[in-house]
Amino acid sequence: MDHKPPPEGVSYSYSHRLRGFIYGDPLEAVIRRLGNSLRTRRAVMVTWGPQDVESKDPPCITVIQFLIHGEYLDVYTYIRSNDMFKAWPYTCTPWLTSQTMSRRDLLNA
Repeated sequence: MDHKPPPEGVSYSYSHRLRGFIYGDPLEAVIRRLGNSLRTRRAVMVTWGPQDVESKDPPCITVIQFLIHGEYLDVYTYIRSNDMFKAWPYTCTPWLTSQTMSRRDLLNA
């Protein structure tokens, strides 16, 4: 997942929010937490930052939580606004990518 800042004219990208945001690498932190404790409820990523409070185009996905149930990695996502026709591909991609990367990294740990 490319975690460069979004291009000029684009207010945000999920890859940037999930891999190189304000507080480091949230996805790496989630994988580390799950690797340390499979029962943790703290494997959470927040995609919003202070700049989004007054933004005219804040991220639709606001929180993603990872939980392990048995041999399954479940991902729960809070979506502030869901535009099924225009934004769905951009919203679905971070779910699938982050879940796939987390599962791969946990299996290799």
